[in-house]
Parts: sequence; C-alpha cells; structure tokens
Amino acid sequence: MTRQTPTAEEQTFLDKMRALLLSQPEDAALTSDQSHRILRFARHALRPTPALADLAGPTVRTGEVCDWLGVSRQAVAKATREKRILGFQTPDRKWHYPQWQFESPELYAVCVKVLPQVLDVLASRGLTGPDAAMWFLTSRAGGMGAAAVAATGVAAGTSAGKSTGASAGKSAGASFGTKKPLNGLPPIEALRQAAQSGNPAAASLAAAELIAVARTLPRIG
Repeated sequence: MTRQTPTAEEQTFLDKMRALLLSQPEDAALTSDQSHRILRFARHALRPTPALADLAGPTVRTGEVCDWLGVSRQAVAKATREKRILGFQTPDRKWHYPQWQFESPELYAVCVKVLPQVLDVLASRGLTGPDAAMWFLTSRAGGMGAAAVAATGVAAGTSAGKSTGASAGKSAGASFGTKKPLNGLPPIEALRQAAQSGNPAAASLAAAELIAVARTLPRIG
C-alpha cells in the first residue's frame, strides 16, 4: 500500500515549486536543497507506509495518558514540551506516546528524570519523534564502559562531593548489574532495571548509561 496524500508540509512545498516554475519557466533552476526535498517527497510517496507500531512500537493517545496520570491534556502537553514524556505527532496531527513509558508508576518516575537529558542527545543526532521512540526499543551491541560508570558517579552525586557521587553510582550499579551495561539489550532495559532497583541513584546511572550510548550515534542530516 502506498501513501496517496502528501503531508501539509509536502503540499505547501509542491505549491511553492509549482508557482516558481510557472512564473519562471525558462530560468527556474532548482537549488540543491530543493532537489533534495523533491527527492525526499518522491521517496515518501512511493514507499509503502508501515504501521505506526513498526515505526515507534506500541503507542497510546493523549486521552489514555490523561486517564493513567490523572492530569489534564494541558499538563500532558507541557510535560511533552519539557521532554519529561516522549510524544510525537503523526501527519494527521494526532499525538502518540510510546506505551513503555507507562508500564508502571516506577518506570514512569524514572522516565520523567531521565528522558529530558537523553532526548536532548538523541535530537542532537537527528533522532526525534518515532525515530527516538524506536531507539529505546532497538537492541544494540555493546554498551558503555568504565568511564561512563565513573561519570555517572559524579552525576549521581550530591552536595557532599564527587566521592559521595561515585559511591552512589557504584551502589546503584551493584543493584542492577552495570558490570555489563546494556550488553546488547534495548536501551529501555536500562530504564526498567532502574525502576526495579528502588535505588535513589539508579535514575542518574540509567541517564548516564543511555547518554553514553546515544553519543556514539552518528549525526543524521
């Protein structure tokens, strides 16, 4: 099945290109950026449209998030803008939220602390929306090394100083097995392990772990 209707952005671009070509039929030369966008549009139009679950995993809608959290749509929108919740719009302007964020109150509490930092790094690599959602579900070989664990010790620290942070990071690591971080598992597992550990420093450790892995990604675009 192919997508028959262009998105609003694509239609606007096509309308502008049509006007340009009609106004300057002999001199209208496409810039490299325009050529790239035309090619991208053609690829989208001809490519079979996968189900949303194939792009981002299972998702829930805004109303379901409101019911689960017991908050208003405005509160969900604010949390999404602040990246405490991962959400994205599809071309039909509907909002979707990866379901894994709401598996349990414990996992949600970890996500609220970890997602803003990790999503910023993913965005710097060109991964946003469904791409970012799928990143959390995709298995990856390897993980982070000792340097990232040490950095986590500082991230997990308090005003007591770096030594306290290192101790907290080590304690959290022992609670959910950071001797083999990720170890080819999807990044979501770091969040789940942090949620299950019950250790106050676990969220900081999970954040550092995922940031370290995200930073190894090549930049897209």
